[in-house]
Amino acid sequence: RNLRTDEAALQQRAMELVHGNSGLIRLAALPEVTRCWLPGIISQFSRAHPQVQFQLFSGTGKECIALVQKGSADLCIAALPAEAGLKTMFLKRDFLMAVLPAGKTKEETIRRTALKKLPLIRTSPDYLEGLFRGEPIVPVFQVPDSVSLIAMVQEGIGCGVLSEMELKQTGKGIACCRLEPSAYRDLALMHADANPLSKAAEEFAQAAQVWISRR
Repeated sequence: RNLRTDEAALQQRAMELVHGNSGLIRLAALPEVTRCWLPGIISQFSRAHPQVQFQLFSGTGKECIALVQKGSADLCIAALPAEAGLKTMFLKRDFLMAVLPAGKTKEETIRRTALKKLPLIRTSPDYLEGLFRGEPIVPVFQVPDSVSLIAMVQEGIGCGVLSEMELKQTGKGIACCRLEPSAYRDLALMHADANPLSKAAEEFAQAAQVWISRR
């Protein structure tokens, strides 16, 4: 076991014994989770547990999982499947959606073969690579994030693919439809089996599951 991890766990346990359900929750999450879910989850949790503090990390799924495995984060939110040595709590199935300019289609779904023929915009995370693995794609643009992609689509420059989560708070000017065949990722809370969670982290995990189930 990592001595630094053991020391941090002992300090956390000592704080709980002295102050009750308090301490620091170190949480790693995908950027879109940090932007779309965490403000609401943390706000609700903090009203019931004002003494609990958070340290947030953001990165790719692999980066978030690595932080948990190293003991640098208590929990992470990433896509399944999880790696060996991690316990998981399922949160939500997040469908991938085609994002097109408003008026481009009135259909609720679009076939991947039809989407491939449209001018595509690549962003991070790159869902296009997973959808069209091994097939040649020539995106018209590459943008840094989902906000930029949506702005490009609203102006009619091209189309893209984003997760359903990222499209909950979008404005006018776009049309969203599910892919056919469907594509999705299963998001889960993960923590290292070897490092027991603090009482605060356990209650946060339960609160996060409840909050997301209502969305």
